[in-house]
Amino acid sequence: MRTSEVVLASLIVILLATPVTAHEPKEYTMLLKEEGVTPCGVQYGILVATDYLFFYNVDSRENTSHRILIDADSDGIFNGADDISTAWLYPSCELNETGQRIDPDCQVTELVLLDPSNGLIPGNISMMHQILHNGTTHDSYLLYTSPSPRDS
Repeated sequence: MRTSEVVLASLIVILLATPVTAHEPKEYTMLLKEEGVTPCGVQYGILVATDYLFFYNVDSRENTSHRILIDADSDGIFNGADDISTAWLYPSCELNETGQRIDPDCQVTELVLLDPSNGLIPGNISMMHQILHNGTTHDSYLLYTSPSPRDS
């Protein structure tokens, strides 16, 4: 009986001594430019749940804004009830004398959380990049990410 207690205690010590690593949430930056998005996608294994996609409009053309539509339910439709989209992102927002945005809806950047609660992990995420320039919208379907299915 004594031997089995020693073996059990040894196993418990070994299990408790196993190092555990946690994944700190990361932001993966995607620049929205006149020519498109840089980078144009995310390689498999880079992203895990609790990471963010950080979209930043750096296109300085006048009367131009960008947004990203995300097909969260993988049905090929980017504006469905379960899908996600960023706000229209502008190159800058006009500020008042105290540094606050005059238009509270004006945004230059937006973070999108990758999390099962919004349907974005695991699996491929299809995104559409839209550019609104002088009242005309242009679509391009070149953003694809493939997050790692591992847990954070």
